[in-house]
Order: sequence, then structure tokens, then C-alpha cells
Amino acid sequence: MQLASYLQLNDRISQSWINIYTIGIMLVVVKLIFFYFSITSSMNTAQNFILSKCSTIDEYYNKMMENTPHYLGVMGNYLIEKSIEESVKASLYTLSLLVYASEELVSFMIDLYLGTYECLLVSFIDGTVDVATNATEKLIDFVNSSVGTVANELDDGLDDISKFINKIVKVADKVESFFTDDDDNDNGDSSVSKVNLTISGLRHLYIPSSIDDKLEELSAKTPNFQQLKNETKHLISIPFEKVRTELKTVNTSKYFQNKDMLYIPELKSIDTTNGGVCSDNKENIIKFFQNSGHELKITTIVCIVILIVIGIGAIIPIIWEEYVLWRNVNMMKQEYRNFTKHSNSNYTEMGDVSSSSGDSEYSLREKNPFGDVNVISNTEHFDIIESYQKCFNVWNTRITNSIGKIVCFVGNKNEKMSKAKQIQTRWIISYIFSERALCLLGVALLGILACILQFIIIKILGDFVRNGKNSSLAHSVSSLSKSSARQQISNELNKWGASTNDYIQYTETQINDDVFGWVNTTTTSINGTVNKMINGIDETLADIFNGTLLYKPMKTVVGCIIENKLYTIRNGLTWVHDKAEIKLPSINVTQIHEAITSSNTTTNSTSSDSSSTSREISNELSEFTQEVRNAILTILAQFYKSTLYELAVAFTLLGLWILQIPIALLRLRYHYKVK
Repeated sequence: MQLASYLQLNDRISQSWINIYTIGIMLVVVKLIFFYFSITSSMNTAQNFILSKCSTIDEYYNKMMENTPHYLGVMGNYLIEKSIEESVKASLYTLSLLVYASEELVSFMIDLYLGTYECLLVSFIDGTVDVATNATEKLIDFVNSSVGTVANELDDGLDDISKFINKIVKVADKVESFFTDDDDNDNGDSSVSKVNLTISGLRHLYIPSSIDDKLEELSAKTPNFQQLKNETKHLISIPFEKVRTELKTVNTSKYFQNKDMLYIPELKSIDTTNGGVCSDNKENIIKFFQNSGHELKITTIVCIVILIVIGIGAIIPIIWEEYVLWRNVNMMKQEYRNFTKHSNSNYTEMGDVSSSSGDSEYSLREKNPFGDVNVISNTEHFDIIESYQKCFNVWNTRITNSIGKIVCFVGNKNEKMSKAKQIQTRWIISYIFSERALCLLGVALLGILACILQFIIIKILGDFVRNGKNSSLAHSVSSLSKSSARQQISNELNKWGASTNDYIQYTETQINDDVFGWVNTTTTSINGTVNKMINGIDETLADIFNGTLLYKPMKTVVGCIIENKLYTIRNGLTWVHDKAEIKLPSINVTQIHEAITSSNTTTNSTSSDSSSTSREISNELSEFTQEVRNAILTILAQFYKSTLYELAVAFTLLGLWILQIPIALLRLRYHYKVK
């Protein structure tokens, strides 16, 4: 092959890798490489920062683990003390109300029973006395009136008998005188002078009206329990008033003065030379960052390989384009020779010459070497610039022709587009897809492609960090829950629980002695008052009814209705005396351990709460792992934000390319007139 001043086809093909597509893709590859090194550098910085702060992290962690029992003990003791204090205050207030209510209830019961049965007794006695006095009065009147009448009648009968007897006596005297001598010296009393039979004593027989005085006296002495009620209420109010006074003067703080019984773990000095959560997991931290870097590296390499394959693949159409371009240039060269050879001939002559030459291959090409009869209708109007455009901008020409045909077809399906409209459409498309415009579009699309690939890398790396495919660090940190620190916390918890239970029991005993001791005193006093009340009722009944037929019935009635109720009250007060005490709940350390160590797979509600507590402890132990992940995610977030800025720049360039459309329309309207 003869050497020429211009490049031959093979020379052009040797430079086919230097094309805008491959170069653009290579720029994206370089951008991804820089992006990879930037993220790697940031992650290395984060790793070095975390490892350099290991001593500080260990110090704070050890402080938390070693001194947590102390602060938990202080907090727990404070809560327990305040809870018991407020419980005692509430109990005292409630007890004061119950004391007042009990006093009023007892007073009401006294008024109810004594008042009710006092009224019943008065009514019963008054009714009984009224009936008895009315009956005795009728009987006395009848007896007294009947005795006088009988005495008069008996006197009349006895008077006749006396007269008859006196006559007999006189006759006897005469007979005696007749048979005896008359002696004046004899005693006159020796003879019966006169007989007088009378029943004057019967006239003085009567039932005295004083028999009603006893009944009237009984009616006037109806039972009156007012003094008993007042005395009973007074005796009842004494213990209640004492209890209320004592309750008001109670100082609840005195029950919590012995705080030495509450155990508080001591604050311990921190020794970081023995390691800690960070120092013990340095290898896992380094491995975590290495795995993250490996994931980033693999993702970046995959993207770069894909881009390189695309870049290499873009060389193939460029080689084909160079071949077609070289063929078209040769055709253009031959056409130009034919045009200059027949420049003075007309179309018919040029057609005859072409036909006589027998070269059918170039007969059509001589008329239109590029096969577009709509643009170049004859050789008299041969446009070398348009031929150059078709030869050296093949893809631009093809895109322009294809889009122009589509626009013409869509714009006017029924009417054939005029030649001027076709030229305007092709010009607008050529303006939009010019080399400079395509350069702007290519840079914008390459920028968008680079941003998309960066987003993919960030997303893959972020998912790797969030999902924790490498669980060695998390597993190592979670294993701290079984370490000696946890055992120490368990031991301190046992000590705290034991001392707290002793304190609660001591406080419980003191409260029962001071507070419910008054209750016991009160119930004992009330029981004594009830007994005295029963004795007082018996004495009152004895004073009124003793020696009468009503005593036993009234004692039985009062015993059934009043005294039995009082015995029931006494039994109730005895039960209160035996049962009155406060019971404070103690700390169950075993349940606390079970709540901390329970499995997450339990299904009942108690185990569910315990599992929740266990998860909270596990979350706090995994806080360091989360901090490492957050550091990487923060770095990725920064790169994500910078990629958004790059994407905004790419879309700005794309907007500038789209801006060529209105510019083309304006230039077509004001600078060109197509006939």
C-alpha cells in the first residue's frame, strides 16, 4: 500500500479505542476508583479513630459495669424508702378515717339498741301498770262496797237474836230470883244483864287503796338508759380520741432513720489495664471494617468490570463506523470525479453515458451517491457540505433522518409533509444533536450513570452494615452478658436484696408495734367497754324488775336482742385485735434473676415481660456495636449527600441540553426563512 498524506483505514482502526464512548466510560471508571479510595480512606479514618479511643471507651464501659450496682442500689433504696413512707402515710390517713367511722358506728349502735329498747320497755311497763291498776281499783271498790252491805244485813239479823237472847236471860234471871233469896250484898257481875251481838269489826274490813301505790311506783320507775348511754359513749370515745390524736402526731420519717440496714454497693476504682469492651474486641472491630472494605471492593470491581466491558464493546461499532466512513469517502471521491467529468453534460446525456458504461453499480450513485432523492434531486445542485455531513457524521445523520421521519409521520399522517417542513424538522434535529450538543448530552448521561453506580455501591455497603452479615462483633459484645462483670452484678444484686428485705421487715415490725399497737389497745378498751355495758344493762334491769315477775322475762328479752349483739361486737373486735397488722412486700431476688435471664421464646405474659427486660439489657450491651455501625453509616450518608450534589450537576447539564430545543425554535423563527 502506497503511503499517503492522510490516514488509511487500518490507521484509523488502530485509533478506534480513542472514542467519546470509551473515553467517557473510562472517566466513569476513574470516578468510581476515586470514589472507592475516598470511602476506603474515610472508613480507615473511622477505624483508627475508634481504635484510638478504645481506652476511653473501656473506661466509660467499665465505670458503667462496675458502678452500675452502686447507682442502682441508691435509686432502688430511694424508691423503696419513698414507697414505704407514702404507704405508711396513706395507711395512717385511712386508719384515722376508719377510727372515726368506727366510733360513730359504735355510737350509732348504742343509740339504736338502747334507745329502741328503752322505748319498748317504757311502753311495755306503762301498759302493764295501767292494766293492773285499773283492775285493782275495780276490785277494791267492789270489795269495799260489798263488805258494808253484808255487815248491815248481818247486824239486823244479829239484833233480833240479841233481843231474843235478852228475853231468855230476863226470864232466867226471874227464875233464879224466884228460887233464891234476895241478897243485896251479892256481886252484880255474877249475872248476865244483857246480850248484844254485833259485827262492827266487819264494817272496818276493807282493801286499802295503797295497793295501787306499788304499781304507780313501778310505773314511775320506768327504765332510763340515758345515763348508761352517755357513760358508754364517753368510755367508747376515749380510746378512739387517743388513737386519732396519736395518728395526727405520727412522724413517719422516724421509721426510716435506720438507713444503715439498706445495702449500697461501693463505688469502685476503674482499672483499664485489664482491657474492656473495646480492647477485648479489637480484632473483631478490625475484622468488621475489613469485611466492610471487602464488600465495598467487590462491588466497585464488579461495576468497573461491567464498565470496561461496555467500553471495549463500544470499540466494535466504532471500527464498523470507520469502515463505512472509509467506504463512503471513497464513494464521495468517485462521485466527485464523475461530477467533474460530466459537469458540462445534461442529465440525459449523463444517464446515457452511465448506461453505456455498463457500470450498473454506480448508475444510481451518480445521481445520488447516498440514496436520498429527497435532499439531492439532481447533480446540478450537488452540496458537498451535505455530502460531508453524511460521510463524516453517520450516526448524527441516521438519528436526524429517523427522528425526522417519525415526527413527520406523527405530525401529519394524512397529508404529505412539504419539502420546507422536512427541511425545518431535519434542521431542528440536527441542531439538537450537533456534536457540541451531543457532547453536553453525553457528559450529562455519563454523570448520571456515575451517580447511579455510586448509589448502588452505597446501598450495597449500607445493607451490609445494617444487616450485620458479619456478626462476630455483635456476638462478641453480646457475650459480655455472661462475663464476670455480669456475675459481679448478680452477686451485688443478691446482697442488695437480702439487706433490703431485712430493712423492710424491720420497718414492718416497727409500724405494727407503733400504729397497730394502738388498734390492739383500742379493741381491748372497746371490749372492756362492751363488757361494762352488758353489766350496766343487767344492773339497770335488776334495779327496776328485781323481785317482780317481769325480771326474768325482761332479762331474757334484753339478752336476746341487745346483749347477744354486744357479744358479737366483742368477738369482732377480738378478731380485729388478732388480725390487725400491715404486711409489706419483700424483694424476690430469684424473680429478678429470672426476669433478666429468661428466654425470649416464652409465651406467657410474665416471661414476655422478662424477655423484654433481657432484650433491653442486650440492647445496652450491643450499644458499642451500633456505634461502630453508625460511624460507617454516617460516612456513607456523607458520600450519599455528595453524590446527590453530583447528580444535581448532571441533571443541570441535561437541562442545558434540553434548553437547545427552544433555542433551535427561536433561531429557526427569527433567522431563517425557508421557501
